[in-house]
Order: sequence, then structure tokens, then C-alpha cells
Amino acid sequence: MKKSFTVWSCLLLVPFSLSAQSAPDLKFGGHTLGEPADVFFSTARVAGSKQLAKDYCNSLLDDAKTKEKAQQANDVAENGGVFVLNKKDFSLLDVGNCRQVMAALRGEQANVGGRLASEIGKGSALFAARRLSAFNLTVDSSYAVTVSDMERRFGGAGKKDTVARAGWPALAETRWEKDGVVAAVWKNQFSDGSVVVVGFLEPPYDSFLRGTLVPESSVNTQPASDCKTSESTKKVQVSPGVMAGLIVHQVRPVYPDAAKQNKIEGVVVVGATIDECGHVAELRPIAGPPELIPAAMTAVKQLEYRPYFSSGQPAAVETQVRVNFALSH
Repeated sequence: MKKSFTVWSCLLLVPFSLSAQSAPDLKFGGHTLGEPADVFFSTARVAGSKQLAKDYCNSLLDDAKTKEKAQQANDVAENGGVFVLNKKDFSLLDVGNCRQVMAALRGEQANVGGRLASEIGKGSALFAARRLSAFNLTVDSSYAVTVSDMERRFGGAGKKDTVARAGWPALAETRWEKDGVVAAVWKNQFSDGSVVVVGFLEPPYDSFLRGTLVPESSVNTQPASDCKTSESTKKVQVSPGVMAGLIVHQVRPVYPDAAKQNKIEGVVVVGATIDECGHVAELRPIAGPPELIPAAMTAVKQLEYRPYFSSGQPAAVETQVRVNFALSH
């Protein structure tokens, strides 16, 4: 999904009086942290459509043709085959996303992306116990502007630090904690934008808000299908920062023993082709210490993404991934 973050940008620049409020301002894209899931989906809309996400998902999951196609995909996968999506079948990619919506409404743990809540822009809303528990958003506003907005929201300066997630360079971070809510702004080194996480400091997302991976949802987020990407497939060039916000699974790269012994450090840049289902289809090394490239390629190969949408349809993507190897000194 290729879209500007107009809603976010306007939201960030709207001033409000700190003296008039004691609690943090936790409203993002028209949704407030802690609101019930049924309230959230009473207004959440599908990207590129005026349709409510809940109505869309009810219709999609009840559609006989969609059920038949999903069963066909399952049968092919169970027999070790490859199920190929055609353009007319692209709605099948939303089956897993709609299951997330229904899980959130049932009170289960679920991660709902901007595809089915377009008003939040890039990123996702995380649900547990029938309420909105956290946001994980990629914004186009600069790090300085985003930090300034969060200072207004929380009524003061945050704590400056760095955070290092597995496989990524250390990022500048500013963090706030107030009234049981934690928020962090990370400087996105792959673009001019920022990454924002904000949520209640309680399970199941407390560890994520501290800088680890998003816990897995209670439902399967991946469609039971595979996509084929060939040289003739049209691919969209997407920045690493945007694609980082779509990651649903990653692994920590293994530091080669020989590189450790020889004190070899550095960043490996890997070019990647991501297919329409969000799987890594092709890899090619671009730069970095030769001793570290194989380990980086192995880690990047295991990345999984939410599908990227262009003009309302899933698209194959060309991007780059940076893997940082740093020794403790």
C-alpha cells in the first residue's frame, strides 16, 4: 500500500494546551489507545475503499468462492505444491488479515495493519482483551518533529537512549512513561521518517514496547498460499524504512565465529525482492564485509512481511535490508 501519511502529519502539527490536560494525549489517526475493539472497527475503513473493515471482513469470510479458493490453497500446500494467486484472487490475501479483525473483536490477541484500518496510516494496531493495547506506526514526520509532538502529548521531555533490535543498526530513541503508558520514538535510518510505538505497559505487548519483536497473534497472519515472482513480474521500488514497518517475523543473525575472533564488524546491505504474499523471493549482496555476508543473507531470507499494496493491489517489491554486526566492547 503506497500512501502518504497526511493524516499523521497533520495530527503531529496540531498544538494543544499542556495545562488543560493531565493525562497523555493517546489519540492517533482518530483512534484512542484503550478504546474497545468494537468501537475501533465501527469506524476503521479498508484502504482505497469507503467500506468499513468489519463489514468487508464479514462479507469476505462468508463468501463461498473465497472459502473454496482458501480450501484449494490449503490442499495444494498440504500436498507440497505451490498455489499461485491470480489478480482475481487477490482478496484471498485479506483472509488472514480479516481473521485478525475477528480475533480482536472476540477478545483475542491480534495485530491489524493499515490495510484494514487505513486511517492509522502505516503500521499496525495491536489488540488484546477486546481493547486497543498498542500502536506500532511508521510516520513520515522527521525524528525531531515526532519527538516534539510526543513531548506535547506527554507533557515533557522524554529520556534519550539508543535501541538495537536484532539484525538492525542501533537507533536513536526517545522514551516516555506515564500513567501506565510507555511510548518511544525511533529515528528511522532508512528514511527521513520515524517509528513510533505507544501502548499500555502490560502483557502481552510490554516486552515489545521495551524494544523486542511483536508477540505472535493468536491467529495465523499468513495466507495459505505462495506467490511466484519472475523477472517479468512488475516490481515496486519501496524504501527500507517503509518495508521495516511491514515486518511480521525476523530472526537474529548468527555472528560468524571467525569474524568474532578477527574482530570484524560492519553493516551488510542486502538487496531483496519481496513477493506479493510478503515472502523473500530473491536476495543479492550489495555491500559489507565478505565474512559477514552469508550470515546476513541467511537472516534476511527468513524475514516475513505483510503484503505491500500499490494502487489497492498486492505488489512485488524491490528493497534493501541492512544487517548490523557489532561486537561488545
